[in-house]
Formats: sequence, structure tokens, C-alpha cells
Amino acid sequence: MKISFHDMSAEAAGSLTVNADIASGSGHISLLAADTLALGTGVDVTTAANGSLDLLAQTGNLTMAADAKLVTANGDIRITAGNGASDQVSIGQITAATANVSITAAGSILDTDTVTSSADDTAVDINAVGLSLSAGKGAGLLAGNSLTQSVNALETTVQTL
Repeated sequence: MKISFHDMSAEAAGSLTVNADIASGSGHISLLAADTLALGTGVDVTTAANGSLDLLAQTGNLTMAADAKLVTANGDIRITAGNGASDQVSIGQITAATANVSITAAGSILDTDTVTSSADDTAVDINAVGLSLSAGKGAGLLAGNSLTQSVNALETTVQTL
């Protein structure tokens, strides 16, 4: 892990798994993996002031546990995953209340919340001023997309989509 004055960067030549909270008082946080990137159960990645978050899984999936959180005070959040149609971003809770969120996946962008066969979850997955989603296959799992999986849409609170 490489840490500078207020900014922090963790880079892995292969996969990167984060199982502890990461916080910056005022700087930017970058988590970069050549393969997959995973945020474990209960992990919070947070930055205050104008710090931003940048997460990259270059050739694999980026997976957040359902209760993992990405939070900025005033900074943007950028998430990028994969270089193939099977690579996906699975999100937990993302908050950039006064900033923007951008999620790009070569494959799908999915919600990691648990759903039942009768109803989607209601927890807000993304809270931001602006939101950009770019997925090679699709975003969320809607009725008709699968015969074996329950509906699991992405729940958002945004001003500009």
C-alpha cells in the first residue's frame, strides 16, 4: 500500500481484497487492481472535505458486500470494472450526497442486496447529485432478464441521471 500526505493509493498487480475500513480526512483514495477488487462485509471507504474515490478492477469484477459503503463529503466517486462481457460491478451502498457517481462495467452493474422471490429490496444503493451508469450488458436485474433470479433493481436517489 502506498500512502501520501492526504491522498492514499493501494495498488495490486493481481486481485485486491479490502477487509478493513479506509478513511482519509481530506484527500483522495484510489483502490486499483489489475484483476478483481472486492470490498468485504462492513467495510467503509470514506473521505472528507473534497476528497474523491477511484476504484478500478482492470480485468475482473468489482464486488462490494451489501453493507460495504463508499462515502464522500463533497468529492466524486468513480468505479470501473472489467474488460469483458462477464466482468461486472456489484454495489453495496454508495453516497456522494453533494457530488457525482460514475459506474462503468464491461458487463453488468448489479445490486448485491438480498431479495426474496416476492419483492425487491428497498435500501437506497446510490445517493448522489449526478449519476452516470455505463454497462456493456445492463444495469440491475429486472423481471424478464432471468427465469431463475428474483428482480433486483438498483435503488437510487439522484438529481441528474
